[in-house]
Amino acid sequence: MTTIFILGREPAISISELLSVFKREHNNFEIEAVDSEFILARHVDTDLFELMTKLGGIVKIAGVLGEVSSLESAADFCTRELNRAGQKKFGISLYGNIPDKLRAGHRLGMIVKRALKDDGHVRLVTALVQPLSSATVLKEKLIDQGAEFVIVPHQKKLFVGITAAIQPLEEFAAADMNRPRRNLLAGMIPPKLARMMVNLAAVPLAASAAQNEPAILDPFCGGGTIIAEALRLGYKNVVCSDVSAAAVSAARENLSAISDRPKFLVSDVRALLTKLSPASIDAIITEPTLGPPLHGNESPEKIRRTATELEDLYASAIAVFTKILKPGGRAVFVSPVFSVKQSRDLKSRGQKIKNQNAAYWQFLRTAEIFQKFGFTLTPLLPPELLKKFKHTTEYGTLLYARPDQHIGREIIVARGQF
Repeated sequence: MTTIFILGREPAISISELLSVFKREHNNFEIEAVDSEFILARHVDTDLFELMTKLGGIVKIAGVLGEVSSLESAADFCTRELNRAGQKKFGISLYGNIPDKLRAGHRLGMIVKRALKDDGHVRLVTALVQPLSSATVLKEKLIDQGAEFVIVPHQKKLFVGITAAIQPLEEFAAADMNRPRRNLLAGMIPPKLARMMVNLAAVPLAASAAQNEPAILDPFCGGGTIIAEALRLGYKNVVCSDVSAAAVSAARENLSAISDRPKFLVSDVRALLTKLSPASIDAIITEPTLGPPLHGNESPEKIRRTATELEDLYASAIAVFTKILKPGGRAVFVSPVFSVKQSRDLKSRGQKIKNQNAAYWQFLRTAEIFQKFGFTLTPLLPPELLKKFKHTTEYGTLLYARPDQHIGREIIVARGQF
């Protein structure tokens, strides 16, 4: 099957997650084309709806109906499919380098509508933006009671697909907003990012009861969001740990509706060896404390002090990781990235990637610390794809951030070689 994957807000991380999931489940596929908005892939041999339930960074998945040379030819494809399925309601979404998408999408939709046998019940779903948002597709029930056609360009052709699965927006919203214990002051990792991080660990699920369940640890668990997503993906041997008893209590309450399996520990990360056996954990997936909230007017000296304190904490934590991870175990780790105006005052601290606010994203030396302790950094994308996206680093790590944020997140994946 040829398939179109529509990428989320952070396309590089969305692609990396998708590659990790296919690797974990031993499903191979061939990337035909990569755009900032989509991936076109061949030989995808899996249930697309089931696949969507596992992902955090893909917003739509569409199966390709065929290839055409023009939008007018695409209209023929759409018309034939609607007549075949007996559908009267449809929408059209254009992605990639198609000029004037809003006008082109409306024109294409009207061609299809006129071509159908219009008995007064044909309805073209439109919006003020193009492509249609996932929320619009869900609200209009185009998957179950209609059709959304997805059209992407590649090599002077247009690939026409029909949407098979949409990201479950309501489920992610409920996972975020319906937690019994939410600590807005402490900050909370978004459930979508938490799921992507679990997938980036690429830890195989136990295939049978005879196999040992892989062990996953979050040593800075906070309210338990990462462990919640691990449980939803089917992992059963999970450990929530935090230095704060209040945080562990909140995690326990938040996870109680999902599973009774988690092990809860109140422990400083530096004391985990007194609570866990050496070489007992398959993957550590965590967002540690990222430092105090920033307001955008902090002095370079304050950011420098914060960076030093965090690097010291992270170094202590990573030293412990080398003891409790199994040989070859993985760490998926969030390190803060500060948006600063005067990057030259912080030039001794890592890399700089210019952001959209004419400031700079200032990285900590966390990636280097992992290397110092014997970890091998795992590039999150193949080399040929890394250069296609901004917000990638020389280490192959990726930046998860909005331009208006004062603190972003560097996503680091490291494999133990000790």
